[in-house]
Amino acid sequence: METKEVAVNFAAAEARAASMRFDFTHPALARADMKFVRDDDRRPTLTFDLGGVQAAVPLRQVAANYGIPDHHPDIGLLKKVEAALRFSRAIAHGDPIPSETVDATPSWTPRPHYLCRAALKLGRALGASPSAGCDDPAAMLRDLERAVRANAAGPAPDAAAMAELARDVARVDWLCRAVVSTQRVLGGLAKAGAERGMRS
Repeated sequence: METKEVAVNFAAAEARAASMRFDFTHPALARADMKFVRDDDRRPTLTFDLGGVQAAVPLRQVAANYGIPDHHPDIGLLKKVEAALRFSRAIAHGDPIPSETVDATPSWTPRPHYLCRAALKLGRALGASPSAGCDDPAAMLRDLERAVRANAAGPAPDAAAMAELARDVARVDWLCRAVVSTQRVLGGLAKAGAERGMRS
């Protein structure tokens, strides 16, 4: 009985894993050179090689351009592309669907020291006095749980601590955007350098 149950759960896990990938069935979308990216105006676009030239089709026009009918399984995947591009730079056939767009779980894990700092700030904002530092994450989480329970029935969190937490989150967000912008500029410079090298 247990073996059968495990087999069923394993099959369900395999089915879920398969549904968490951009496994396009239409031959045009399953080509190796096809990928979805955001264009210079941040619109989702399908890009591909067309005889040595990079071609692009806006996401809205992909189904019509390739004659993909409304009932085709790839339509559901195409609807997930725009949301997925918020968490991935590019999406190609076979790539995983970011879990943020499926069940809101993060697809990455923060470094332990960032997690610790965030937990300490959150604890301060909730009025908790952590009995354990970053050396004992389990005790820190218990302290936070107690603070959350106490706060649910008690006074509002300290506004200054919450404002500090919001500023830190904004700084991290700004840094992430700066890194992405810098990478985009460096990519453009590398591409321009490669094109210049071809002309020489």
